[in-house]
Amino acid sequence: MLDFDRLQSPTIRLTEFAFYDYAALKAIAHRINLKAATAGDAGYMPYYAFQGNPLHDAGYARDLGDNVRKLLAKAGNERRAQPRTTYRLAVRLKQWDVLIGGATINMLPVREDGREIHGDLGYFLDPAHARHGHMRQACRLLLGQYFEHWDTLDITTHPGNIYSKRLIGQLGGTFAGRQDASHYAGEPRDAFVVTRQRFHQRPEHGREHV
Repeated sequence: MLDFDRLQSPTIRLTEFAFYDYAALKAIAHRINLKAATAGDAGYMPYYAFQGNPLHDAGYARDLGDNVRKLLAKAGNERRAQPRTTYRLAVRLKQWDVLIGGATINMLPVREDGREIHGDLGYFLDPAHARHGHMRQACRLLLGQYFEHWDTLDITTHPGNIYSKRLIGQLGGTFAGRQDASHYAGEPRDAFVVTRQRFHQRPEHGREHV
């Protein structure tokens, strides 16, 4: 359902993950966790699939490598699914083809905990490339195509992740409630809804954070 030729801006492009992304992805995951562990920034949360403490966990390096392999395997399985409904994609700087993060979108409604979830959006970004608007561009590229088919998108984030909430606001999201536990490692989540109308009302450019 996604047109990959349209998943690019002047500065970034979204592609499938490849097996050779492992080393770069593991380095990004480590930088994400290191920032969360050392920055003293209560608003910064590690991506749920990479969660770990590089300062204290004895098996951290091994576990992190395993988590990265699982993410790449999951991306491969989703890519081969017929029909394909989930796109777990690499975000790359267009000029140098450098991997800087990932963005995932589920294109069809699913049933979860007795509720119908309309799509879903997830993302992570290398802290070294934050504050340039790259992830906002990536999400806008995905949602631009998503809203050609659907009117509503559900998205959740950790309640303490102020940067993720800021991005959701930039996409037109409105708060819909709190989940005490979720399938994201059992962590609590704040739920938001983005509609087609509100998405298209939001400016493409704004204050840069992600």
